[in-house]
Amino acid sequence: MGGGYIFKQALLKLTDICQHIKIHDMVDDYGYINARIRGMKSRLLDERVYNELLNQPDLDSMISVLKNTQYGAVLARMHKSENLMDAFIQALREDLENTFKKILKISSGNPRKLFQILLMRYDIENLLILIRGKIQNIPERDIRNSLVPAFIFDRARLNELVTAKDAAEIIDTIATWSIELPLSITRDLVRAVREKNLHLAEYLIEESFYSWALSELNENDENDRIVAGVLRRLIDIRNIIATLIMLKDGIKPLGRIHYLSNGTLSKSVLKSLENASTLEEGYSVIANTPYGKILREGRKIDSITDFERHLEKLEVESVINLKRGDPLGIGIGASYIFSKESEVTNLRIIAYGISFGLSKPEIRDKIVIYQ
Repeated sequence: MGGGYIFKQALLKLTDICQHIKIHDMVDDYGYINARIRGMKSRLLDERVYNELLNQPDLDSMISVLKNTQYGAVLARMHKSENLMDAFIQALREDLENTFKKILKISSGNPRKLFQILLMRYDIENLLILIRGKIQNIPERDIRNSLVPAFIFDRARLNELVTAKDAAEIIDTIATWSIELPLSITRDLVRAVREKNLHLAEYLIEESFYSWALSELNENDENDRIVAGVLRRLIDIRNIIATLIMLKDGIKPLGRIHYLSNGTLSKSVLKSLENASTLEEGYSVIANTPYGKILREGRKIDSITDFERHLEKLEVESVINLKRGDPLGIGIGASYIFSKESEVTNLRIIAYGISFGLSKPEIRDKIVIYQ
């Protein structure tokens, strides 16, 4: 075998290695990642499509409109034999799952770590939905329709967990898996689940996750700080809504509520919330915080669910504003994730609204459109 052949093979091998290094460097580079995400963002639904969806008389017609959008592929794979609403919700779940996978596929290094932390919120939410559903005897169909495969709990694992006979079996099953979890399954958590103490179980799961997630972030890194800020505001929303739900149910939070740590609300504000005796007092405390902007603007609040949606809107807006910052940072990716989540939520609201016969203005008032 001649020296020319050997040289040529070595050159090809070197070229292959360089290409591999180049690709690896690209997916660890925010410039490359954000260029890809901008392309994904351009396919989000615009005002024109939303108006067309709101004008449809039924779910079947709504699906026909969506088949001409980026949702066409997943809708084409819908199982015709299933209940149409169930099949539609499953298709939305699949699209969101595919979006999450794509974001992780085009990133590596620290960008991927930050995206993973943001997406692990879904893993935690899935676990809460499962435990809540089993403790409250919610039908399996309704539990399944609320789940979104994200990072750790993929579709196969969620399908296994949703068939568990009770909440304790869910925890026992997860404990047998050889996977790293973003939370600790402690004796206190196992006991709370077995005793069906839902409030305590939810607190222990969320507190463990947020403590872990924040410990993974470097406060000296700007992109890590951005993600930490998002998590801290989500903690605030959870603490606020937990208080309002208790007050609505006529339960005084003092001595009964468990507040998540590491949010942005001060200890004095949390103490005032805990000492509130009525729903009106709770809203009064919130009015003097940054989240009181919703109340000061005089927005229509029909329920705590309504208020939570407004709080989430406030957070999504703050995340979306991140994209106007560093074009080579996490802001663009984070804003896209929240925009996509909001879009899927909008489609569910429209689908259920049309099916329940709500008017176009009623449905329009409940959705939030971000571009």
